[in-house]
Amino acid sequence: MDYQACLQRFYRLYEPLEKSLSRFSDWPAIGVELPELLQAARLAADLEHLGVSDFRLELAPEASLPVLPDFPHALGALYVMAGSTLGSQVILRHLITVLGSEISGADAFFRGHGASTGARWSRLRTSLDGYGEAEPGNGPQVIEGAKATFRAIGAWMRP
Repeated sequence: MDYQACLQRFYRLYEPLEKSLSRFSDWPAIGVELPELLQAARLAADLEHLGVSDFRLELAPEASLPVLPDFPHALGALYVMAGSTLGSQVILRHLITVLGSEISGADAFFRGHGASTGARWSRLRTSLDGYGEAEPGNGPQVIEGAKATFRAIGAWMRP
């Protein structure tokens, strides 16, 4: 899979998945600024930089998304998606080595939040810990939301 196709594939899953996360209004109550953690806009910017115009046409069908029936499941999904920004910086270093200037200016998704990635991840972990202390009975749903998201991303990214 080439770089452009990879970004398109991520976008087509992340856009509807992030929309699903956005339907929950509980984020501010646990100290999570959801918009700052979302990645679809970065993917869109990368694709536009590469001259791709039709990437919004075929989003992942609902059956490809993880089932997030409640806020704890959504919290697990966000944990996976936000956590991926840590690993994406390692991937970016490899991509630069292999693809070089081909991805110049189209690396916002893999760059994540740049130097603030670690700090944002720490804030999210603090919010997750606080939620776990306040709602210990919801732990299984958070874990299932994370697992479902890992499964959905893995299945979707297989060509």
